Amino acid sequence: MDANPLEDLRRSNEEQYFLKKEKELLEELRRHAGRRSGRTDLAEATGIADEEILRELQGLGYSRETVKLLYVVPLLQVAWTDGFVTSQERELIVGVARTCNIHDGTAGDAQLQEWLRDKPSEQFFARTNRIISTLLTALAPEERSASSDTLVALCTDVASASGGFLGLGKVSDIERLAIEKVGAELERGHPVGVAKERGKPDDSGENE
Repeated sequence: MDANPLEDLRRSNEEQYFLKKEKELLEELRRHAGRRSGRTDLAEATGIADEEILRELQGLGYSRETVKLLYVVPLLQVAWTDGFVTSQERELIVGVARTCNIHDGTAGDAQLQEWLRDKPSEQFFARTNRIISTLLTALAPEERSASSDTLVALCTDVASASGGFLGLGKVSDIERLAIEKVGAELERGHPVGVAKERGKPDDSGENE
């Protein structure tokens, strides 16, 4: 009996279809495993156990190496208010980052330099502030207030870095509004189940 070329073609097409679907499924499983591994890395680096926060951090592009910059982001937001970052602001922000164990030549430092060179989106700033606010709600009231005050004070230092005589003491109206916005976002609070949190801006670098 002669072979049916149309039937052979149909079978070949079916095989190709299922092979393609199998490959797509395997790729999706790999991506899923990679996302899960990334969240595990973030959890280990920060001590955060809440899956919602970990997904949000991952969605914003934070990694084990760059999540240490979380509390530096509000300072960047204020620095970018005028549309550019001055050398004085850059120096202060890098100094704060160094106290958060962001060392020269690391992936975290490379990310910081990118943010200092190219302004992150307003959505990025807002979502990061929301995460910080959520984390602060897990702290005791006194500790939360102290951490929030520390961040606002650092933002004010950044705003003052390039103003006034010799770059001291002058905060522009637009910078003041930006600081007030950051403070309001941090105080707003977005409670979720946070099991543990480390690495507040006044820490001595225990989240390595």
